[in-house]
Amino acid sequence: MDVKEQKLYAALLTEIRDELEKEIRREQEGVEYPTAGDSMDVAEFHLNQAVRSELHNRYESLYHKVVGALERLRDGTYGQCVQCGREIAEKRLRVVPWADLCTACQQASDEKAA
Repeated sequence: MDVKEQKLYAALLTEIRDELEKEIRREQEGVEYPTAGDSMDVAEFHLNQAVRSELHNRYESLYHKVVGALERLRDGTYGQCVQCGREIAEKRLRVVPWADLCTACQQASDEKAA
């Protein structure tokens, strides 16, 4: 990967990281607890909390992947699979710029998790 491509990925990943930080902050600030209401209001509140919690977890997970990709860009290992060391296909990085596994290792990881 040449310097120009590295700069493009760094800019893209930085933008994604910044957006995720905003979303995480917004999620943390946006919680309003019901002061009164019937059982349906309370149930709706708890359902919304569960959805927010899941979204927050996904944002946090993606945030850490993006930060990891930025660290790999800085240390010169971006685009290399962290498991086997092979190069991650450019096509994959265009779609998932925070990818840390090549397609083969990702498939093996997904199968193991299933």
